[in-house]
Amino acid sequence: WMIVADFRVSSSSRKIGNGLGEYSIVTAFGFNSNTNHVEILTPQNLLCYDTHFNFVKKIPLPTEWSKSGKGMLFFGQIYNLSSEQHILVPTSISKDSNKMFIFDSSKAKIKEELDCSEGFVAGINMQEQCFFDFSDHLLGIVPPFVSEYLYTFDKAKNVFSKAYKIKFGKNGLQASDVDNLGKNEERLHNWLMSTEKEFPITTLETEKYISFLMKKGSNMKKWFMLFYDKSSGKIGRINCFSNKEIVFPIAKNADKTSLYAVVEKNRLQRIISHLKNNNVNISYKETDNSDYYILKYLYK
Repeated sequence: WMIVADFRVSSSSRKIGNGLGEYSIVTAFGFNSNTNHVEILTPQNLLCYDTHFNFVKKIPLPTEWSKSGKGMLFFGQIYNLSSEQHILVPTSISKDSNKMFIFDSSKAKIKEELDCSEGFVAGINMQEQCFFDFSDHLLGIVPPFVSEYLYTFDKAKNVFSKAYKIKFGKNGLQASDVDNLGKNEERLHNWLMSTEKEFPITTLETEKYISFLMKKGSNMKKWFMLFYDKSSGKIGRINCFSNKEIVFPIAKNADKTSLYAVVEKNRLQRIISHLKNNNVNISYKETDNSDYYILKYLYK
């Protein structure tokens, strides 16, 4: 069973699409404005639909399977450079998870590898968005792991390069901290979840600013946001919690000028009151039938 967009309970007897063979695990999705296709990534294929969700075509992906669970390659994000050129991001459990791949869907082949391994610190984060458009030709790229580097991709020149090096500070996580734990993945994961070392677990980039959601310890009430002004080099900080209440909902997505977060309705008024008390300009409109609201943080 599943809940569809009109909030009615749906089942296989009321399905959308062409039926058997079209349904699978969804690992990523997106919209290709060059073709007006909705794109769905499954472990094996790139499925393309029109805007009415009629099936258009299926393209095999260069995934790799392994019975042992090692050496697998699956993709968890997609960015469309054109109608046929795409950047694919491997999932965290995949081999080559510190790379990205330019995929030619017309030939169903990998065209180029983008290596993000330099500066790799730890394979943990909450990065839901890796790609940030600043102009028609310049793309900002954040690796889907803790890294010392942020990247750009010049779409006109097809050039991938390092853009920023991040220093985590004296209380920050270092690659040596992770190296000292050895290769036991469970031990590493448990340590990263509990350590008081600070490190960015989500990084969002706009045209003028870079924001970092900083993790510290296992309690989210210690987490905070850092904002880096690209032009001045100044850094600002906002605590996400106050008196055990979330007061700055965590942003997960960004566009050229703004950040976006989702907040439950029952927390909205408390958050608005707190922000107003701190001289933050707010414009909002409530609707009675919504359980969640999208907050837009606009840089001034």
